Amino acid sequence: MITETYSWEQVLGNPYSVSPIPAMLEEGGTIIPRRVGIKGGQKYSKDFDIVLVTYDSTYVISYLANRFLKKLVTPDTKYNALQTILSKAYKQVQLEIQEGNK
Repeated sequence: MITETYSWEQVLGNPYSVSPIPAMLEEGGTIIPRRVGIKGGQKYSKDFDIVLVTYDSTYVISYLANRFLKKLVTPDTKYNALQTILSKAYKQVQLEIQEGNK
């Protein structure tokens, strides 16, 4: 039986192994059952217990920063220029979603 709930920041290993989903942006985020180690707990086992892990907007921000922006941003990157690119990408995704719903 699953009884323990942990933050994504407490998970051992790669913290970004879960792809962001819209529910993570909702108030309180979303809870996903995972078979993972927890910081301060058992260090390694093929038989980790299944625990509930909370993923929220802080996860999405950290995921985007570490998986995406660190590869794109340099000391010379202008914030407004990056915002323009991100806005265009967002609009492209929105258009693809709308076209997919037709």
